[in-house]
Amino acid sequence: MRIGAILITSPDQINPDWLTQRLREGGCLPYFRVRDMRLLHSRESDSAILHTLRVRFSDISVTRTLPDTAVLKVCRAGHPLADREATFYGRLLPELKQTYDDIELPICGCYDAFYDIDADQSHVLLAGLPDSYKGHIEPNPPSRRHFAQLADALARIHACFWEDERLGHTLGIALGESELDEVLAQQREGYQRFLADRMIRLDSAQHAAFDMVVGKMPPDFRERRLSGGNQTIIHSNLEPANLHYSHHDCRILDWKRWRLGLAAEDLANMIAFHWIPAKRRFEEPRFLQRHWGEMRRCGLRDYTYETFLRDYRIAVGARLGELIGSWRIEDWRDGKWRRWGAIANGLRAFKELRVQELFIA
Repeated sequence: MRIGAILITSPDQINPDWLTQRLREGGCLPYFRVRDMRLLHSRESDSAILHTLRVRFSDISVTRTLPDTAVLKVCRAGHPLADREATFYGRLLPELKQTYDDIELPICGCYDAFYDIDADQSHVLLAGLPDSYKGHIEPNPPSRRHFAQLADALARIHACFWEDERLGHTLGIALGESELDEVLAQQREGYQRFLADRMIRLDSAQHAAFDMVVGKMPPDFRERRLSGGNQTIIHSNLEPANLHYSHHDCRILDWKRWRLGLAAEDLANMIAFHWIPAKRRFEEPRFLQRHWGEMRRCGLRDYTYETFLRDYRIAVGARLGELIGSWRIEDWRDGKWRRWGAIANGLRAFKELRVQELFIA
């Protein structure tokens, strides 16, 4: 994919000739061309404006390999994550495709991406999802095929950038000791706001769990967050809304929050906090084993399953601290608070996995 040369902030800036050229350069459209385009609809999020475009080609056969929609995602100027998605699709995704060559990754294709440093704003133009892809009602992957695809895909992404020497330098931002301490201090402040609001009365076990994890981190976990040991690129927001499935395939959406971290953090967020507890108890060990096994097949040899499982357990506690520490009273009062269900799932996993043993000083 060619990184764009200009910032696009409106679908009016895109015409058939421009898109044809981008598809040519990306190897997506060797024959025929884009005939016309029209705007289907637009919607806004806290971080971006998304425009869905209908794309028609000069020959209908093109739609066998390319979707007939595209999504222009324009990040809001000055947003803290303004450059993230353009960097992921412009730099990281091409590396992933080069590394795994003929293996299809469950990530939407990108036709153009650009970050304007002066405007502190970016855009990505993504291949649309065909109508066959839907969000699944249950958070768990809907079939054994999807289960395997998701575990393998996450393992390949994690393995590709595992302890890459660019991490924290030219790729992603590494936290220093003072920055990490500030993050943990903000967690403690958020937790105190949660307690002061009194919208949810915690029982003694819940209170004890939060007191144990908020603003805290086991020494070895902290050391690796600072030194880069066992770190890689993680999605960091694997919620059900960011996973879509068709009959045969899955897609991982919304890469604006990617960061440096431990692979287990992605899995803890997705499994412990969003999978239905009864299914989690059954599926969790198999998913973790498959993910770790695929990372080994991709070349990791010095990361034992015991270390991986311990990291997973710690990540459950760390995620609990993040969620309760990002409490905002205005979210609750505006009716936007949706995290308590995930937190309740995480508290169950915290107890069943005996995470408290790892946070005891």
